[in-house]
Amino acid sequence: MQRFDCLAKEIPLFGPHFLEASAGTGKTFAVEHIVARLLLSGIELEEILVVTFTRAATRELKLRIRSNLEKIVSKGSPYLEPSHNLERLTTAIASFDRNQIYTIHGFCFRMLKEFAYEMELP
Repeated sequence: MQRFDCLAKEIPLFGPHFLEASAGTGKTFAVEHIVARLLLSGIELEEILVVTFTRAATRELKLRIRSNLEKIVSKGSPYLEPSHNLERLTTAIASFDRNQIYTIHGFCFRMLKEFAYEMELP
């Protein structure tokens, strides 16, 4: 199995990632840092999709991602480079209500609702 270190600068971030592991192995930690690294690389918060299984996991992800962004702005991070613009993280924190963090069923519902809207269905 390939080792995945979300803090390593050489880990590629772009493209889909599927993170699967046992409870307590750091999945949420990895997701919160991947989101921060994507934001620092120029991706907008609204362009990042995070999907998980339960509402509780969704709530925890939202809290942890926001908290991690605030921590990076105030204290820094191992993958923070001098060229990174912390204003991106500050903007993401200010507009955090536009995040794309869903349960699987919440994401599917949103897509069906948008499809119905575009098709002008009742």
